[in-house]
Amino acid sequence: MQVLEVLFEVIEAQEEEEGLSIRICILLLDVYFRLGWLYEERVTKVLGFLDSCSCIGVSEATTEAEKKNLNGEFRLAAPKVEEGNMSEVGILAAPNTQQDGRFLIHVYRARFRALTDNARGFMKDAKSAVSAADEATFRPTAAALMLKARMEKNLRKSLSHLMGATSSEALCPLILNNLGVIHHRLGRHALSVAYLVSAQQGFDRLLQAEGSESSGKGKSIAPQSFPHMGQHRRAEVAYNLGVEYLLLGRYELALSMFGLCRSQYARSSAWWWLRMAECYVRLSERKKASKSKAGLVETVLGSGRGRRAVLRPLEERDRDYLHEASVCAETGRRVLRTLTNESGTMGTLDLEVDEAIQLKRRAENRSLDAGFLGILCFTSIETRRYENVIEYSNELVQIEGLSEAGKSLAHIYVIEAATALKRSEIPLRRFEQEICAAHLEQFWTNVAIAYLHQDQLVAARDARSNAWNAVTRDAGGVEPSEELILLDLYLAQKEKNRTEAADIVRRLCK
Repeated sequence: MQVLEVLFEVIEAQEEEEGLSIRICILLLDVYFRLGWLYEERVTKVLGFLDSCSCIGVSEATTEAEKKNLNGEFRLAAPKVEEGNMSEVGILAAPNTQQDGRFLIHVYRARFRALTDNARGFMKDAKSAVSAADEATFRPTAAALMLKARMEKNLRKSLSHLMGATSSEALCPLILNNLGVIHHRLGRHALSVAYLVSAQQGFDRLLQAEGSESSGKGKSIAPQSFPHMGQHRRAEVAYNLGVEYLLLGRYELALSMFGLCRSQYARSSAWWWLRMAECYVRLSERKKASKSKAGLVETVLGSGRGRRAVLRPLEERDRDYLHEASVCAETGRRVLRTLTNESGTMGTLDLEVDEAIQLKRRAENRSLDAGFLGILCFTSIETRRYENVIEYSNELVQIEGLSEAGKSLAHIYVIEAATALKRSEIPLRRFEQEICAAHLEQFWTNVAIAYLHQDQLVAARDARSNAWNAVTRDAGGVEPSEELILLDLYLAQKEKNRTEAADIVRRLCK
C-alpha cells in the first residue's frame, strides 16, 4: 500500500500516461477497500483524481494481456461470522471506453458507499452505474445489478435483482454464487446448495471454454469473461458449499468441498481449519450416536450379585476422527498466530488507522481462538488426555470477551478432567454461579461423578438431584443425557435398590 500511495503522489502531478494513472488508482482503491472504511479520506481523494481524468479509457497501445491484469476485483462485503462466513464475489474489468470509464467510477463510488454504510449514496451510484452500463458497448448491466442486490436490505428484492442479471453468460457463475449466499441467509440451505453447485459447474464450463480458445478449438468466449475468474473463484464457491453441507449434516461432502479449496485457504485462513475440525468432530459424534443403546454394553462378566457390565470401547475410526479434529485445531491456531504476526507488521501512513484495524482483527482472532480451544478441550476429553483438558480450559477462560456459554463449557471440562485425574484440590462448587442454564445438567452430573470419586455419597446425591432439576426446568422437553442415566444406575446399585436399577437398565436398552 505504501508503494502505491507514493506512486499516486507522483502521478497526481503528471498530465500524461493516464492509462498508467488509472491502473495505479484501481489497484490503490482495491487495497483500501480490502482494509475497510477507515481509509475514507484517501478513497475520496483517489476517486476525485479519477473524476478529473479527461479520458478514462485504456490506451490503444495497451495489450490484451495488460487488460486482463487490470481487472479490478469487486468482493461484496463478507457476511458476519454467525451467517457461516460465506463470501459473495463479483468481478469488474478494466475500462475500454469513456462509457466504461464512467461505469467504473460509479461502481467504485458504490463500493465506497457500501463500506461507509451510506445506503442512499450507494443506491444512487448503483443506479448511475446501471445507466452507464446501458450506454457502454463492452459492459453488461449484470455487474451493476449485482451492486444493487448487495445493498438491498430486503433479501427477496436482492433475489429479483440477481435473477434479472443471470442472462450474462460470463458473470452467471458469480451471480449463482451470490444467489446461493442469499438463500443461505434466508435459511433455505438445500436451495442454496443447488445454486452453488450450478455456480461450480459454470466455472468449470468457463475454464473449459478458455482452454479450448487457447488451443484454437471451440467457439470464442465473450470478451467480458475473465480468465482470473477461474481457479481461485471456484475455490470460494467450494468453500461456500462446504459451509452449507456442514449445516445440512452432510459432513463427508463438506470435507470434500473444503479439500477442493485447500491450496488457497490452508495457509491464509484460520476459518478454513476451524470448519475442517468441526467436520471431524461432527463425524465422530454421528458415529457415536449411530450405535444403538442396546449395543452400549459389550458383555456381562460374572453371575449373580457379582456380575458387572463391560461397556463397548470407543472404536478406532472414532479415534481417527478425533485425532484429525485436534490436528486441524492445533494447525489452525498456528496459522492464526502467523497471520496475526503478519498483520501486526503491516505498516500504513496512519498509526491511528493501524490501531483501529488491529482492534477489529483482535476481536475476530479471539473468537477464532475460542473455537479452536473448545474443539481441543472436547477431543482431549474424548481421548482421555486430561492434563491437556485442564491446560486448554484455563486458556479458554482467560480469553477476553468470552461468552457465558464458553465459560460454562470450560468449567465443565475442568471438573471432568480433575475428576478423572482424582485431583480433589479443585473446589467443585466455585463455578456454579458462572454456569449458564443450558449447561446446568452437564455441570451437576460432572460434580456428582466427582463427589463419587471422593467417596462423598450424600453430596453426589444432592448434585444428581440438581441435575434432574435442570432437566425438568427445561421447557423444551430435552431428554436427560446418558451420563445422567448411568449415574442414576450407579447410585441405585450403591444403595442396593434393585427395582430402580432394573428400570434404568430397561430404559437404556430401549
